[in-house]
Formats: sequence, C-alpha cells, structure tokens
Amino acid sequence: MGRTFELLKDAGVVFVHDVAAQPWCQLTVRFLDPDGPMIEVGE
Repeated sequence: MGRTFELLKDAGVVFVHDVAAQPWCQLTVRFLDPDGPMIEVGE
C-alpha cells in the first residue's frame, strides 16, 4: 500500500489520515474523492 499511497499523495489527493495499521494487522487509509465523499481502502 505504501507505493500507492505515495502516488496518490503526489497527485494531490486529500487524505483524512496517513496509512494506519489496525489492531487486526490490516493497513487502511481514508481519503476524499474530488466530489467530497470519503473513501476507505484496506488491505
């Protein structure tokens, strides 16, 4: 997820928070789409 995060960040995507490790060992990140709704991606 690190490379994808960096690509999105370099493209100017607005993030709600950086990549976070959840207690169950899943990595998640939340960001805003251009229209405003929040998107969460987890791996």
